[in-house]
Amino acid sequence: MGGTGSGRGLAWNKRTTLEEILKIDIRHLKKRGILRPSLYGSLHWHCGGQASGNINYRTHRNGIELIYRYRPAGGDWQDIRQPIQYEDTPCHFGGTRKWFVCPGCGQRVGVLGCHEGLFLCRHCNRLPYASQSEAEIDRMIRARNKLGKRIFAGDGEREYCRRKGMHRTTYERLLTRYCELDWVIDHWISVRLEALEGLERGV
Repeated sequence: MGGTGSGRGLAWNKRTTLEEILKIDIRHLKKRGILRPSLYGSLHWHCGGQASGNINYRTHRNGIELIYRYRPAGGDWQDIRQPIQYEDTPCHFGGTRKWFVCPGCGQRVGVLGCHEGLFLCRHCNRLPYASQSEAEIDRMIRARNKLGKRIFAGDGEREYCRRKGMHRTTYERLLTRYCELDWVIDHWISVRLEALEGLERGV
């Protein structure tokens, strides 16, 4: 689980992304043994090693009830009790897999997030991923850095040292893409710097 929030409750007063909201993952709850009925406890979120939010819960035979406080932008704190149902589906090799039933659309999902007072699926929350808010150059820089971590050994990306165990043809293909992105980024920066210098000279 992860996200942002207040230890006293949940509140947001700005446009957020899916990565920023508090989320509950049914796989995480199952791993912690929280899906068993007749349990009562608290869920906690942390960001950078610091507590960033918490809510209480009560489990039932076919679901979980979330108990917390929420404050809309410019409003007062509200006490929320949100029931969420479970649904099981069969697995290919036997057994079943448990899902949340989204209170908004009724779809089976593994993760629910809270944006405007209720925990809903990502489609009902209608929030963008952080990457969707990036400018094109930001996405290219992120893609180049991601490629660098994948194909270069250690931190010396500029040395173009192939990561141990990577096939040479794969490395050369990805290196070509890395260099293409690097060139475009450098060109973009150069053009912007020339434009800024022109403005400073009054050109």
